[in-house]
Amino acid sequence: MRCWFLGIFLVPVLSLAQVSEENSGEKGFEQRDMRGEIEKPWRVPNGPTPYQWKSDRRWMSEAPSTKIALKRAESYLGGMSYPMWEVGERFELMYQAVEDRNIHYARHQLQTIARLMLYGSMARPRFKPYADAMFLDSQFHNMASAFDSGEYDKIYSELEATRQSCMGCHIATKFAYLNKIRLFEKLSPQNISRHKKVTFHSEWTQPEDAVAKVLKGKGYETTTVEGNLPERLEALLEKPLDDRKGDLVHITSVDFSLVKNGKGPKWHSYSKKSEDLKFVANTLKWGYGMLTLDPSITDSESLKGKRVGVVSRPSTLRLFAEAALKDKWNLVEGDVELISSSFSGLPKLLRDKTVDAIYLPIVDLRRDSYRVMFPDLFEKESVYWVPLPQQNKGSYSANFPMPTSILPKDSVAGIVNTPRKSIQVLTLQSALFAWSSTPDHIVRDTLVTMGEDSAAWKKLPNVGMRDFYFKDGQPLNVNSMSEFPGLSLMDVHPEAAKFYSSQ
Repeated sequence: MRCWFLGIFLVPVLSLAQVSEENSGEKGFEQRDMRGEIEKPWRVPNGPTPYQWKSDRRWMSEAPSTKIALKRAESYLGGMSYPMWEVGERFELMYQAVEDRNIHYARHQLQTIARLMLYGSMARPRFKPYADAMFLDSQFHNMASAFDSGEYDKIYSELEATRQSCMGCHIATKFAYLNKIRLFEKLSPQNISRHKKVTFHSEWTQPEDAVAKVLKGKGYETTTVEGNLPERLEALLEKPLDDRKGDLVHITSVDFSLVKNGKGPKWHSYSKKSEDLKFVANTLKWGYGMLTLDPSITDSESLKGKRVGVVSRPSTLRLFAEAALKDKWNLVEGDVELISSSFSGLPKLLRDKTVDAIYLPIVDLRRDSYRVMFPDLFEKESVYWVPLPQQNKGSYSANFPMPTSILPKDSVAGIVNTPRKSIQVLTLQSALFAWSSTPDHIVRDTLVTMGEDSAAWKKLPNVGMRDFYFKDGQPLNVNSMSEFPGLSLMDVHPEAAKFYSSQ
């Protein structure tokens, strides 16, 4: 900025000032313009005349002499004030570039800051020893080396060392009061660390555990919290938007639709609408199926009067099951008796004949592969598949989508007894969501972790479903993003949209 001003603006203006000195005969202007100007440049003549307003824009080109033009330039440019103000602005830009993982831009800011310090030292030579010893010959080299390394722990460490050098220089040059400005508090370690704290919230934490462990290796402070989503998400919505920017929520397409519209039954409802949730990445996709050990149960009519095992309330899985039984299976209240159990306890209910059928997710779907859940049940029992009715009422699903997937029979290794060549399942999609306030670097690092760091997964101990979902990274692209039901581009975090468009 200063280089542009001096090189492009100042030199031709000084030439004009010399011409003006030789040719101008406007002595009246010279007398008015010189009143106390050089000795006290902050004094402004009272009652400016139209002539003076006209001359304001040519305060250098119409200077009486080159010496006066230079004096005016020195007065305007000052000493360290302008360069150091710009240094502060650019230091914050450098930090933001690091947060956005834009190291090239951060390095550009460092180089510009160094030039500004050189200009300031030229204007105020007494500060040159401090600039050289504390920055130009030392700390800036360390900062540049950290950028070259690409190691963010080292980069953040050198950013803090640079901040400390700035504050030390202020003390040494008798400007300690500058250390109280907001910039130095904003970029303090405790505030920087806030931008690297991530909390994962979910009803099932296995995928989040794996992602959290890899992010921790990248310098993040991560935690995972397990709990029922209505209560957990409602508690987050009570917090100011900026205070939940580090909270990533693993929710299903059911909960996303409900919280977006503020709907749901009393035992699983959201009191507030939220348009601040922003999609980051798909995680789980489960296929629901009706299973029985009784070969006489073949359709929804033969289910009437039977006992059906479902996941206990409150749970997204229970809400999905109740909606599916009513909307897709055409079973109204009283047609079947619902027996509640934990998710993992449902197969035991079926084996013990406590229930006649169970309705639950039976298969994990990922890319073109499938993983059967509860393989022990299928290995020990002759399990029958009850197909969905060909027609359904469609009266409940307006609150949330319940898409279907067609699976080839051999996709589940032929372990279910059915004469059909394929089976139809209702699918429940889950995804990781951030907020509109979540910083770009958190979203980007999470996506890179899920999509590309397959080597990092192999270094982890077995973490639940990690091997199936993350062994080779998630298929993170526009097609996979579009699999999430009811998602619009407005619901996608901007950094996630940018990430997907580049894949």
